[in-house]
Amino acid sequence: MDSFETLVGSLLEKDGFWVRTSVKVELTLIKQLVSSGACAASPSVMLCLAAGKVASESDREKITALFSRNGWRFFDDSWLRERLMAVSNSGYENEVASVVAKILLRGQPRHNKPLEPTR
Repeated sequence: MDSFETLVGSLLEKDGFWVRTSVKVELTLIKQLVSSGACAASPSVMLCLAAGKVASESDREKITALFSRNGWRFFDDSWLRERLMAVSNSGYENEVASVVAKILLRGQPRHNKPLEPTR
């Protein structure tokens, strides 16, 4: 899953998130980061889940509702597709996600609809 985490992390960073993959974040770590000056005094920590495939539309609706009720974020395959399409339409970047999106989506109709911020 490292490649998937890297892809999602790269797309979230483009949206302005500070991302660390494969890391268990404990509240003591947040306190340490604040006290060392490595982050803002009142950081906002958000639980997120990214899924490259959801079994059914019913499952997608249930997951989305659960995450919404709890103030969490759910990034599904349609979010990934939308973000990759935007990357494919942007200028050159020396990142795997950008290069692969441009190759795979070459020749596809361009959708220049502005993206809504992830936040």
